[in-house]
Amino acid sequence: MNIGNAPLLPNCPFCASSPLGERVTNRQILFGTRYWKVLFDHKPLTKGHLIVVPNEHRDTRFDLTAEECENLHEVQLRIKDVFQHVFGYCSNLQYEKNGLGIPHFQIHILPTSSKLHLLWLQIKLFIRTFPFPLWSLSDQRIEQLRREFTPPAEGIQF
Repeated sequence: MNIGNAPLLPNCPFCASSPLGERVTNRQILFGTRYWKVLFDHKPLTKGHLIVVPNEHRDTRFDLTAEECENLHEVQLRIKDVFQHVFGYCSNLQYEKNGLGIPHFQIHILPTSSKLHLLWLQIKLFIRTFPFPLWSLSDQRIEQLRREFTPPAEGIQF
């Protein structure tokens, strides 16, 4: 389903219906729900930098269905629990990207431990807007993070 006349993009890295989107999702996924997938950012600004994207192509938050909005809250609560499990705190910085770069709605969630860390992340976000080359996560590092960010079966219940 495509709301708001948003085009279905065959090369969208977040649309599961595109070959690129399928590769990105399979490589970077932490977890998914019926409406959302949570991915590790391939060029993270900090450890635990996650991207939350709708499974269906949406251009902006305003194109989301009521069901997607309701499920988004549950996804964010699960991320809070994951951050608590991994870092011992759940404070975070969230920002939305609506057509800036990739034309697929996305929410970036970055764990932050202090006001100084928050300031540093905001500076890194500003610097990221310039076309400097950035390092990317290797497949091995993504797998290591996936293991670290997945609570043991007898641990946190999602």
